[in-house]
Amino acid sequence: MFDLSGGERQLVALSAVLAAEPQVLILDEPTTLLDLRNQLKLIDLLDNLGQQQLISTHDLDLASTAQHVAVVHESRIIAQGPPAEMIPQYKNWCANGFPDWQSL
Repeated sequence: MFDLSGGERQLVALSAVLAAEPQVLILDEPTTLLDLRNQLKLIDLLDNLGQQQLISTHDLDLASTAQHVAVVHESRIIAQGPPAEMIPQYKNWCANGFPDWQSL
């Protein structure tokens, strides 16, 4: 009998999706439940896939590998741009408060 961890189940599920050869991958928190070794493997895998990817994550290491980042707060995109600009801005908002979306 085999017993997979949550992270292993997550990797198996991703493998099953990739077997179908989709053109676009939509991933919600793909590094959750993974230890650092498997997080790094997953990030490397995603970086080398040909599919377009839309990833929802709080993992800033993963977000830093993106081509484009959108910051979502209270169900609205409040900023978007390259990771090198958006990640520091997101950290600032986390520490000091997010702007009122109506003022953006």
